[in-house]
Amino acid sequence: MLKTLLYDTNDFVLFATVAGTFALSGTLFFWIAFYPKFTNTVNKLVGVNTTLYGPVTTLFTLTAALLGAAVWGNFQQTNAAISSERVAIINYVFAIESAPQLRSAGLTEALAEYVVAVIEDDWPALGQGTVSPRTSKVFQNLMQKSIAEAQKPELNPIVAQMFIRSIEALRNARQHRIGFRFFNIETTRWFAMLFLGILAQLTVTITHLDNRKKMPMAVALLIVSCLVISMTTLIALSVNPYEGMIQVSREPIKSTLGRIFPQP
Repeated sequence: MLKTLLYDTNDFVLFATVAGTFALSGTLFFWIAFYPKFTNTVNKLVGVNTTLYGPVTTLFTLTAALLGAAVWGNFQQTNAAISSERVAIINYVFAIESAPQLRSAGLTEALAEYVVAVIEDDWPALGQGTVSPRTSKVFQNLMQKSIAEAQKPELNPIVAQMFIRSIEALRNARQHRIGFRFFNIETTRWFAMLFLGILAQLTVTITHLDNRKKMPMAVALLIVSCLVISMTTLIALSVNPYEGMIQVSREPIKSTLGRIFPQP
């Protein structure tokens, strides 16, 4: 369920779920604090040490920081993998341009077809947790053509070696970019952060029982709830790097089309 929420829902539903969860818990605590039937039970909590609020919020912030570092680290690695694939594509173009046999073998058109497939199909497919069949087929065709040309005896051995290295670099770069999409979400940390967020709301409620004034308690709960919601949502929106408001850019790969077909 958590994986579906983080990967397969749009930004609005994700935000609404997070905000709704903490809004519901905050409202529930506020209602219990002032509901007459719970007066005797709630009064037993009056006088609880107010310094409990600090450790709870610190634990929440620390958990959010650790989870955010892991999620953002994967996001940055995906960006780096995209840049590496861009470099691999450009090096492949250099290798093609180094020999007349390669320039006339239709490899440039095959490479351009792959780049277009990545731009148009890979982002939507990886956003849904799948690998684009069209892109895979186009890439396989590019690899088969490349290997066949690299093995031709009339090709200069030095050029052939350079071309083979560019083929391997492109294949590895693609595999790395796709591999980072299937980052394992740390379920334990997510549930711990949600629990600590709710616990922070409960602690705020308890620390305001002495005065039992609705406005100060409501404002304090609102501030804490907004903090928890914003931190949780920001991290959640970064989990899937290929979809949503916060996603990796396809521009680095798209820009290689200008190198494949340079403008006069």
